[in-house]
Amino acid sequence: MQIRLKWQEHIFRAGWSFADDDTNATPRMGSTLPGSNFMKSKRQAAIIRLIQQEKVHSQEQLRELLKAKGQDVTQATLSRDLRDLRLVKVTDADGESFYAQPSDAPSRVPTVTQLAATLIRSVEGTGPLLVARTPPGSAEALGGSLDFEGWEEILGTIAGDDTLLIIARSESERITVQNRLAELAGI
Repeated sequence: MQIRLKWQEHIFRAGWSFADDDTNATPRMGSTLPGSNFMKSKRQAAIIRLIQQEKVHSQEQLRELLKAKGQDVTQATLSRDLRDLRLVKVTDADGESFYAQPSDAPSRVPTVTQLAATLIRSVEGTGPLLVARTPPGSAEALGGSLDFEGWEEILGTIAGDDTLLIIARSESERITVQNRLAELAGI
């Protein structure tokens, strides 16, 4: 039976690797540090392999599959990875939804600049909250585009049918977003 020191267990759980798989050795530094580009690329490659090998129905299922492969990630990290990889949920003939990689992902997400002039009817806000009005059925497209672009001032969006709630980090950042969207929309 192998005994690990408490600090080694924490390092092991955090995703660091040990030289030659010897847990009594010093952890490797450099590109294997958690959060590095190397680890992100490795994790995202594993996500792509998993969704190609089987139908993954939820983020929690994907987290468990990654954990079984030795990659324990938080829900927030996984959510960012799904966005970065442009993975979408699709529905099969039986009505089951699962994650998939669209073959033409870059052309499927129009930019806010492309959408603003035709979709934004009005923008008004209070405090950190901003409401954008769109034609019926268009709020989700605008929200998805804002989410994908990842504007730093925006914490998140919630889309209805013709109304998009945009939550800014502060009132001043809401004003910045409001002015930017109004300018893009020409209103």
